[in-house]
Amino acid sequence: MDTFFKILIFKITDFTQNTDIYKWYEFVRQSQFWSKAEIEAYQNERLQRLIRHAYGNSPFYNKAFESLKLKPNDIKSIEDLHKLPVIRREDISKNFGDLLALNYKLFSPQFRSTGGTTGKPLKYVSDLDSWSLGWALKFRSWEWAGYKFGDKVGLFGGASLIPNQHFNLNRFLWNKINRFYPFSVTHVDAAILDKYINSIYKNNIKIIRGYPSSINYFAKYCLENSISIDLKTVITTAEVLTTEYRENIERAFNCKVFNTYGCADAGGNISECKAHRLHISPEPSILELSSYQEIDSQIKAQEMVFTNISNYAMPIIRYAPGDLVITDNSTCSCGVNSRLVSEIIGRKTDILEFRNGRVLGGPALTLIFRKFNLENYQIIQNNLSEIDINIKPNNNYRSYEDEEIISIMRYHVGQDVTIKLNHTKEFILPKSGKHCFIIKKVN
Repeated sequence: MDTFFKILIFKITDFTQNTDIYKWYEFVRQSQFWSKAEIEAYQNERLQRLIRHAYGNSPFYNKAFESLKLKPNDIKSIEDLHKLPVIRREDISKNFGDLLALNYKLFSPQFRSTGGTTGKPLKYVSDLDSWSLGWALKFRSWEWAGYKFGDKVGLFGGASLIPNQHFNLNRFLWNKINRFYPFSVTHVDAAILDKYINSIYKNNIKIIRGYPSSINYFAKYCLENSISIDLKTVITTAEVLTTEYRENIERAFNCKVFNTYGCADAGGNISECKAHRLHISPEPSILELSSYQEIDSQIKAQEMVFTNISNYAMPIIRYAPGDLVITDNSTCSCGVNSRLVSEIIGRKTDILEFRNGRVLGGPALTLIFRKFNLENYQIIQNNLSEIDINIKPNNNYRSYEDEEIISIMRYHVGQDVTIKLNHTKEFILPKSGKHCFIIKKVN
């Protein structure tokens, strides 16, 4: 039955969504068992192709090579990548047009954006192969976690974020074909969670995937109200999975949790295998690690730097998204030979909880605010019934967006929460100096 659903789902999905996921899925099913030598050979070959393409078609990288007096033949292997500079989010934002390949239309481009863990939207372009490979890797990691094609999956993410948003036929078909059931966690209360519980029972949903903080909140609600839900597996993404979250979720749903990390713009992908080890996927990108940074007196971590070797529409080389990992130089018993990390230290997102029982998930806020013409924003929770929304509009911002922001936030937090919207150029910074898009003044 699994094989039947697998072929059916992929064929219909590729036909209706203009993707090539089935081809890449067959590829990653084989590549997961490559030797370390095969992984290195593949990455070096793909890197050389990407470098030649970027030099010839990306104005940004052509200028970078010329200014550094480099030619494509100077970057032959992973060891040569250090000759090129590391770029960050602001570099992509400022140089979007120059990063875009001159012949990007040849690669079936998709214009996308990600809220990211900083909450600031980042626009990028993905080609057909890069996007399809990304989903093939998701399905592979789900299989590691126990997923079988045809299983019904509850998605605890940012579905239906904007009230009365225009119906999206492609998204509807995607969910139906793959048997996905979206549960919006932008805001929740007891009544909404009870509806989700009834839907899980009614539709016999056995797998949940989504934001760890939101799934943890749902798990705690079930535990506190003695609600029994037995799941096959829970797969987390988009946030740091804390030990507390993992324990609560596993206790509530009587299953194991599998963690994943994705950086779609740079092709970054890390997934937890059946032996509960975190594997770096070598197929979409090359991962370099910066020098060690001291997190505290006992923990040293390294920043991840990705080179996307699968995206030709917008080459992205040596991109640092700002996330840290603790490395693991051992080997895994699962049979997969890719590199390991022992822990992902991303930017942990807060959850806003209000006196009226509403809860607003931090990751979903990034998806809401990317709808508006903003350079940056920050939400400050002063108490259980009051928030300030500080925004820095960009040149395309229109006055009516003020009312839209307040209206959408009012929809999520409730009528009895005071909302103040302020235009500003300055934001509260923590001691680290890094921008936090949620500041909580209440415990």
